[in-house]
Amino acid sequence: LFQFSRGRKDLVQQKKLLRDYRDFEQYEEIAKATQDPEMQRSVRIIEAYFDLPKRIEQLRRCAVASELDATVTLTTAHKAKGLEWDFVGLYDDFSADPLAPEIDRASRDDELNLLYVSVTRAMQILAVNSLVIDIMQRYKDLHGSQTISQTAR
Repeated sequence: LFQFSRGRKDLVQQKKLLRDYRDFEQYEEIAKATQDPEMQRSVRIIEAYFDLPKRIEQLRRCAVASELDATVTLTTAHKAKGLEWDFVGLYDDFSADPLAPEIDRASRDDELNLLYVSVTRAMQILAVNSLVIDIMQRYKDLHGSQTISQTAR
């Protein structure tokens, strides 16, 4: 997708991309129109990192075969199910706000469940992301600080 965004169609590995979209601008338009979270995330990453291939290559050089040899584990919330670490930091790349008014009930439940899985992977320290902070703030605004204190006990 990065090569596609730079007009280097000969370097695009997934040829389906070339068949489905005339150019990267059309890909961006469809991502926006459909609100597809994966497409939107990929567009944000490409916009944020002009040197993305170099960064990916750096990550590959630092990768180890066994997680036991790793200092840091970079994973997705889906792949983290059932695993635990002393320290977990959540990144701001969750696909949707589970409490957004336009989200349907099934999607809301899926997103909340994924968020739950993510925050419960930490054994000692959890560094929350802006989505979790926002949800906590909305809960506090709705229920007041006294309820939060009682719930935390």
